Amino acid sequence: MLLLQYNPFPSPQSPYTVPGPIYVHADLQDCIPFQCDGRVPEQQRRRLLAVRAFDEKNMMVGFAVVEGEELGKKAGEMLGEDGVGFLLVYYAGPGCFAVRVDRA
Repeated sequence: MLLLQYNPFPSPQSPYTVPGPIYVHADLQDCIPFQCDGRVPEQQRRRLLAVRAFDEKNMMVGFAVVEGEELGKKAGEMLGEDGVGFLLVYYAGPGCFAVRVDRA
């Protein structure tokens, strides 16, 4: 595993841009990409998560802290709100970026 710096924001930048830590496989050939089947991955289901909602200008318009088992429901609620373009999910304890959630 490698510990690297990552900025999850697309362009244009946001005042919330803070490069943060992520872990990645050192040997990408051993890394199997996650295929979304509508379920929250196990890695997120067993952790406390900070969920942040952003609009199309990358401005935060909502947030929540949830147990991982609640992520699917909370993400659906937040993405259903007017003006929410995407969600960024972080591991609440260490603050590492976990996933970006977009509408299907």
